[in-house]
Amino acid sequence: MHQDSDIPLCVDLDGTLVRTDLLWESFLILLKSKPWTMIILPFLLIRGKAALKNWIALQVEVDVSVLPYHRSFLSYLKQQKRPLILATATHEKFAKQIANHLGIFHDTIASTKHLNLSGRKKLTVILEKYGHRFGYAGNALVDCKIWDKADEVIMVNAPAGLQKRYQDPVIFNDRTSPLTAIFKEMRVHQWAKNLLIFLPLLMSHNFLNSIYLLKSTLAFFAFSFCASSVYLLNDLLDLESDRHHSRKKRRPFASGDLSIPKGLFIIPILILISGWLAWQLPVSFQIILLIYLVLTTTYSFMLKSIALIDVIILGLLYTIRIIAGGNATGILNTNWLLAFSFFLFVSLAFVKRFSELKSMGLQENSQVKGRGYFIDDLEQIGLFGTASGYLSIMVLALYLNSDHAHDLYPNSQILWLLCPIFLYWISRVWLLVRRGHLIEDPVRFTISDLPTYIIFVVIIIILIFAKIPLGSMVLTSFFS
Repeated sequence: MHQDSDIPLCVDLDGTLVRTDLLWESFLILLKSKPWTMIILPFLLIRGKAALKNWIALQVEVDVSVLPYHRSFLSYLKQQKRPLILATATHEKFAKQIANHLGIFHDTIASTKHLNLSGRKKLTVILEKYGHRFGYAGNALVDCKIWDKADEVIMVNAPAGLQKRYQDPVIFNDRTSPLTAIFKEMRVHQWAKNLLIFLPLLMSHNFLNSIYLLKSTLAFFAFSFCASSVYLLNDLLDLESDRHHSRKKRRPFASGDLSIPKGLFIIPILILISGWLAWQLPVSFQIILLIYLVLTTTYSFMLKSIALIDVIILGLLYTIRIIAGGNATGILNTNWLLAFSFFLFVSLAFVKRFSELKSMGLQENSQVKGRGYFIDDLEQIGLFGTASGYLSIMVLALYLNSDHAHDLYPNSQILWLLCPIFLYWISRVWLLVRRGHLIEDPVRFTISDLPTYIIFVVIIIILIFAKIPLGSMVLTSFFS
């Protein structure tokens, strides 16, 4: 195959010009905005793929300005002096919007209400309009029908087997490892949240009980796989808003590193793994896990866009983990612990929103895309979050004065040291986020912050001395 600057170059769209598929993109927008229409899609598909694409295109809008374009290939196209034709199976509505946005194409041929322009049908139209001399850029096996007739073969992220099929094709390749993308999309670092499941075991002082420890471990992984499935769903539904975000646009789905069909395939697998692990635990834990799944899914579809409701739900989701840990082992959680965790994690949820608004404010956007907050809400959110964090310390102080604390800890007076420690940590988090030193994710910050680890060790030491009858004597002799 040879390159000829005089012949027109026909360019495929899905997987070639953009690192995604517009049919799947528009389907997800429809799923999020009008989920009840899903019952109609099978009947439309019976009428043919062209009818399905046309109906979905009439229902949704896609922001083509933030699509993950293949940068090096697009740069190559912009340097061409020959006619460029966007030849795609995507519906003509989206194809024309993309062509207008880029401004480099001389013509556009795409699917219509009655024609799904793919494979041999696309070849027929190309031959009718441009003759037998043309170049073609594609990425998939279906494009072989066109490459076989083309004078120039350009492959973009095509499988290695296809690249060997043709002599001297022009190749563009920026694919990343699917396993790496999946691992990143699962957000394994966020599994740290599920360590809260071990908190009832720790607070009950039964952490040396091997049976309890095994049950808590099973519960941890059940929640972790379940949470990862929801992260995938959440990122699929948030594609457009993530692409408007300076950091989130690099997520595997938003950037095109991981395809939408693969994500939709992985989600039920993760849920099945989670369900199998939960099956080994009490029914009460299984119910809590189901409630968590339903609540997080509802959050992804609608609740995350409602101001204040979203942070309350996030606080509940953290607290549910503690409840689940108790149900997995049969250890009863105290209302003190649940109240403390709720106010603390609502405060951290406000930290996340405050940081998002602050970063968007630097970009002069009036509203966070996909959220119910405006830049003008920044200071009020800071007040809400700080107040919630301090309420958690008040709950802790009330607990330390209760009979339950006195019965559980022989030297409960030592526990009062926890109040200034938590006061320092919460105040420091809010000080850092206001200074712009904490970037959006308090969990990522917590697991990478050295002072937080030091504080955690100090808290453990305090709890040990409060529990050991000789603890107060040791401290007294140490400071005397």
